[in-house]
Amino acid sequence: MTDTSIYFSNNGLHTHLLLPTAKVNDRVPSLQAYFPNSAWLQIGWGDYEYYGNPKQTKWMGLKALFSPTAAVMGILGVNAIPNDISRKRKLYEIHLDSMHWNAILDFVCEHLKLDASNQATEVRVKDNGEMFFEAHGTYTIFNTCNHWTARALNVAGLRMNPRRSFSPNYVEHWVKINDCKTVAR
Repeated sequence: MTDTSIYFSNNGLHTHLLLPTAKVNDRVPSLQAYFPNSAWLQIGWGDYEYYGNPKQTKWMGLKALFSPTAAVMGILGVNAIPNDISRKRKLYEIHLDSMHWNAILDFVCEHLKLDASNQATEVRVKDNGEMFFEAHGTYTIFNTCNHWTARALNVAGLRMNPRRSFSPNYVEHWVKINDCKTVAR
């Protein structure tokens, strides 16, 4: 079995996974058109109305937490790790064997909602180039981006407690418990 790396990032509110673009494109070929020159994809999952919306309000945030809503996946093309990741974000490298590597890729890619033509449905684009696509799942206070990331990491073989993963710092705590090291910058 081969050992492959993915990355976890925490910006203090939201968690992301960074996966090689080529491996994601193998499972979801329609994404290649959106990120043709990116080596990595920073991927997150969140509330349809709030996550990635340029006009986020406190009301929208509360509504997202307390009123079940549809989900989106935010995907940003990244060329170089760690250089293209803000120093404000905490970044960890996670080594996976091939079985867990395939499991997390399947988990992440299966959450992207595809139409009958196997195309992703774009919802919006942020100024930084991050794109948001329709996703499977329902966002609630008990199923946030941090719960989603914790479930993905649990599928990848890390000891996690997804049900208690309300905070990005809690997910990060478990990443550290699994001996994942901070990426030096």
